[in-house]
Amino acid sequence: MNKASVISNQILQAAIKDYASDIHFIPHERNILVYFRCNGTRIFHTSLTIPQYSIIISYYKFAGKMDIGENRLPQQGSINYQFQNQMYSLRLSTLPANHLESLAIRILPQHQVHSLHQLFLFPNQLTTIKNWLNYKTGLILLTGATGTGKTTTLYAIIKAFMADNKFQTITLEDPIEKPLENVLQVQINEKAGMTYDVGLKAALRHDPDIIMVGEIRDQATAKFAFRASNTGHLVLSTLHANNAKGTIHRLLEMGIKKSI
Repeated sequence: MNKASVISNQILQAAIKDYASDIHFIPHERNILVYFRCNGTRIFHTSLTIPQYSIIISYYKFAGKMDIGENRLPQQGSINYQFQNQMYSLRLSTLPANHLESLAIRILPQHQVHSLHQLFLFPNQLTTIKNWLNYKTGLILLTGATGTGKTTTLYAIIKAFMADNKFQTITLEDPIEKPLENVLQVQINEKAGMTYDVGLKAALRHDPDIIMVGEIRDQATAKFAFRASNTGHLVLSTLHANNAKGTIHRLLEMGIKKSI
């Protein structure tokens, strides 16, 4: 096992044991600080020397099928990682910074999709979500800041819908975070031209009952999601916003009319 693998395993395994959702590598002039995000709070873990970090980021770029020689532009990649007989998908993101590239790793456990009852919901919240399971058309939009559990809740809702396997369900995700039984999961790949907008148009030709859009990011996707929800489909998605008022403001910015 090479030095890069040893350092990588030490950090990843510590993060998994601490139930971290993300790992942040923050470059400074003389060293690299490593932080874990645990339950929404960023916690300092350790520091690396610049030579250690150089081999680590090259290792992740190679494993994540990124361009090792490119350090002027942001890049994204993903790798699979196994620890204690459990599989994890690691979403990698690099960002050019003042001194060196910064690296962020999102840790996505693959072994379990929580049920609604396993989520930390108040009884009235659980009742509201269960009522959504009776909907046949419309748009269910989960909003919140990064790391607040939007996607986890979305997966739990899909799992509840699919309990009786009565629905043709298609998801459009970037990336596909966890496998869902009896669900058509589509990987968005914008570099290859497979955008959310393109995926939505194709999904509608597959006679879906439910369409899940991993995230509404732009005007085209927002408008198409609203159109699909008004034409006999149930659409579920997420949006980055801090509160209900901010959600409305973001949708208006994307060109969604108040009348809708």
